Amino acid sequence: MPHAYKTMLSGFVLLIAVLLLPSAILATYQREDKIVFEGKKYELCNSPIGDYFTRFPDRQPKVVVRNTSLYRGYIATFDFDIGNLFLKDIEAYKENISRPSGATYTSWQSVLTEVVPGKDRLSIDWFTGLLILPNGYSRQLGYDEYYCELRYEAYMLLEIDNGKFVRSKKFASFEDWTAFQEKQYEAFRKTQDYKDVFKELSVSGRDEEKTNEIIRDSILYRSKKILVD
Repeated sequence: MPHAYKTMLSGFVLLIAVLLLPSAILATYQREDKIVFEGKKYELCNSPIGDYFTRFPDRQPKVVVRNTSLYRGYIATFDFDIGNLFLKDIEAYKENISRPSGATYTSWQSVLTEVVPGKDRLSIDWFTGLLILPNGYSRQLGYDEYYCELRYEAYMLLEIDNGKFVRSKKFASFEDWTAFQEKQYEAFRKTQDYKDVFKELSVSGRDEEKTNEIIRDSILYRSKKILVD
């Protein structure tokens, strides 16, 4: 077989293999928002700031440059003050004018004053639920996970009630993390909240098995408290 033909064939086989990969593997990892907890900065798999922009869409940062790893165009940083959750800062690419040439350029800078006019921080007092803080090394998951795009060495949950810290729970491994979610789901099924969520999701005609699958896959979003130790 001629060398050129073998090279072309190898390239074609490689292309087919790449196209057959799951979309989750090919998708670009999105940079997470940040949170400072007990003096240490963590990534945050689920961020509460989206609810704020739903209420005030005109305050969402105007995106000048979109990066494939940051489609939303900004990174928010949260912190606690005497147990209360606040938006500490939010950064995005902004357009600047160079002096004296007048040329424009972009730079990464704080846009907090645009997001929270007249304030130096924002109280996240509307949020009740569980915040997910991954920790340690990470690698790409081979499947779609509801919360974090990557698989991490360890995890921590923060339970928040109307913006106030309630308690935390740590998980030393990915296996502990997934086992907890199953236990959380079983405990959630015994609550009135489960009945309400099940009724809401069943309206569209889903069968019981599919409805429970959706609840199980999103259990840390559906349940607002740590239900099992």
